Amino acid sequence: MVSVTVDTSGINELNSALRGVRVRIEKSLQPALGPSAKELRKEIVASVRAQRGMNGEKWPKKKGRGKAIQGVADEVFVEPKDQSILLGVRGPGVYHQFGTPTLPARPFLPVDRDGVPKFEKGRARRWLRQTLEQISRYIMTGNTRLASRRRIEPR
Repeated sequence: MVSVTVDTSGINELNSALRGVRVRIEKSLQPALGPSAKELRKEIVASVRAQRGMNGEKWPKKKGRGKAIQGVADEVFVEPKDQSILLGVRGPGVYHQFGTPTLPARPFLPVDRDGVPKFEKGRARRWLRQTLEQISRYIMTGNTRLASRRRIEPR
């Protein structure tokens, strides 16, 4: 005679955890996207200051004196929504992003000419990887903190 015993002692805890995951996905990802949106804005501003696109592309040289873009970083908005992040620029920054017949494009947002997100390399890719980790951590645990970056402490 063969006897089979199934231990179901953890099934209630598993069901409870799965309900929590479903609620976090259905309700809103905004708690996870908020910190990521702030980080994205920082990365965009850093790209503008470095005069490079978020995917690492170099900008054309500016004729005359001064920086290629002045004040555009202040016009960038990055807003977390329930299931997405709204990203854009107000004012004349759009002309810098896409160019005009007389002004070469100096893209600083991680989007292509059609406005489709583009996270291929550089700052954009690092941000996307961190955001995906943030979202999965939030879905699984409810934790909204950004992943800590390793710091090398001085001895």
